[in-house]
Amino acid sequence: MLRLKIPTVTGLSLFLAMLGIVMGTKLLNAHIYDDPFLPYAAIQPGQPRAALEGYKCTYLLPDEVLPSNWSYCQIQPESGPVLLISVIVKNQRIYRLTFQLEGVQIGHVARHWGRPDQVKQQHRYYAAYWDAGIYATATSRGWFTLQSPIQLVSIRDGE
Repeated sequence: MLRLKIPTVTGLSLFLAMLGIVMGTKLLNAHIYDDPFLPYAAIQPGQPRAALEGYKCTYLLPDEVLPSNWSYCQIQPESGPVLLISVIVKNQRIYRLTFQLEGVQIGHVARHWGRPDQVKQQHRYYAAYWDAGIYATATSRGWFTLQSPIQLVSIRDGE
């Protein structure tokens, strides 16, 4: 009877030690996550057009091409996972932002805005929708997961 207790106690001790190491590693690395959307928190939909002044937003379309009270510009960050941000302004307020991304997973979006409310599959592509007016496209060779890479995130004003 004593023989069975020693291996059980030893096995349980090893399991608890490994669990402690894994949890400690996770807690120590929790700060490593870099939110790719955080630098653009000041220019979310609903913000006034003046919020764009701190960013190099190049206006590409003349006013004659767009409906009245609309404008369009693009921000091209110098580095990072955000390659391009397209901005649509309506009635002097930011109406829509579209982020073109590289090296970002759907989990980054879920970590920032929560899990998507709906996911639809179209061949190898997935479209994720949030009720708050957020849309993202992801690719996957198999099942849709939070590690699926995304190419674009679009955020619209909920008006």
